[in-house]
Amino acid sequence: MNDFFIFVNPFAGNGKPLKILPVVERILKKKSKKVESYILKIKDDKEYVKKALMQALSNKIRNFICLGGDGTLNILIQELVKEEGITVGILPVGSGNDMARALGFSSSFSENEIEKLVEGERKFIDIGICNGRYFCNSLGIGFDAKVASDYNRSPFLKGKAKYLLQIFKNILFYNSENMEIPGFLERQKVFLISIGNGKSSGGGIPLTKEAKLDDGMLDVCIIKEANILQRIQNLAKGLKGKHLDLPFVKYFKTKALKIITEEEVTFHIDGEIFKGKIFDVSILPKKLKVIFAKN
Repeated sequence: MNDFFIFVNPFAGNGKPLKILPVVERILKKKSKKVESYILKIKDDKEYVKKALMQALSNKIRNFICLGGDGTLNILIQELVKEEGITVGILPVGSGNDMARALGFSSSFSENEIEKLVEGERKFIDIGICNGRYFCNSLGIGFDAKVASDYNRSPFLKGKAKYLLQIFKNILFYNSENMEIPGFLERQKVFLISIGNGKSSGGGIPLTKEAKLDDGMLDVCIIKEANILQRIQNLAKGLKGKHLDLPFVKYFKTKALKIITEEEVTFHIDGEIFKGKIFDVSILPKKLKVIFAKN
């Protein structure tokens, strides 16, 4: 039997992690020797998160369960990826749940997902790193980062409808930025760059549809400058993962790359929003052990 530490982000998924915590605790306690829970008190309070994780590790707990979305998992791995002998699991209770889906879970939570986690297979996956910050699933620069940023700030709607609203707004009004990737792309106007360890971001949009979590490579999707008509005409292709044959799309795999932008731009790492101009990105093969859902 395993010990479990449940990390709960009540700010994720419209508060769902906190609502389902009693159910998760009840089921895990039937199958575990020890279950500890930590509820994030202040959003983005990284020091308290670090202290809570270090305390759990000192108590010999080696299994960590994330109740939140990709952003919550990103907070956890900044510390846990440095440790040996630990395993990380996630349940689909965030807004997008891209990483949970990548690990074989459903897009929405049910008690069955807990069973699939407890009985799941433990395997190592790659971890990306950008300017010293780790990521499990994706890194986005440009349009998709602006959509994620606007989504986080908008008080209107919820879930998928809220995300689609931000997509449509930015399809019309987002201004492409000058970017270059030495060895891959000359300086030019770029609509977005999506770098994936996983296949999808933004709640299931498969921009890096050929990515694998354990192949030791990063998948890079570049969408170059496109006018508004081209954006509207090809939006459905992007949402369905049928965009790779478009003339203004460039797709490749690499172990490392450097992106340079002319102006400071918005970017996201697993949905967490930052600003920057230079991005050193690489892959760390087989760096983190995670739980894949039992079929």
